[in-house]
Amino acid sequence: MVFDDHRRGNDRPYLVKTTDYGRSWRSLVTQDVEYFLHALEQDPVNPNLLYLGSEFGLYVSLDGGERWRLWRHGVPRAPVRALVVHPRDHDLVIGTHGRSAYILDDVRPLRALAASPGLLNENLHLFEIPAAIQHRVAQVGGIRFTADGIFHGGNRPFGALLTYYVGGSSG
Repeated sequence: MVFDDHRRGNDRPYLVKTTDYGRSWRSLVTQDVEYFLHALEQDPVNPNLLYLGSEFGLYVSLDGGERWRLWRHGVPRAPVRALVVHPRDHDLVIGTHGRSAYILDDVRPLRALAASPGLLNENLHLFEIPAAIQHRVAQVGGIRFTADGIFHGGNRPFGALLTYYVGGSSG
């Protein structure tokens, strides 16, 4: 559970967890988490994988909140106000305040890391490859040249997506 008290001048992060239906609570705030928090989302498949929205970005935990990592890959240091994992596409949808919405495509590799942290000790690891979707280009109906009238966000790349880890960097 996330609490926010910044409107009364208190910028401390409040993040607590209960395993006994509220009889006792334990703080999950570590030195890695700074400033006040907005949202917490537990992965629907792996309960150890947590996503945390703060005033200054997105944090991810692979171990149930024992350690948090600031997510620096394509998400700005903006207030993250809402988080949801799409049940079909396995994408993390991130709502920010003033900087748009972002989608972290395919969180299944993060689920695999949360289930087997030892994968980070390997020199090379290829994560499970999701089913590829065939793409066909066809003329769309309706307005042909939308200019700035309609917003169209970018889609994920076409074809089979390969996610891998190479001794200290991932792709």
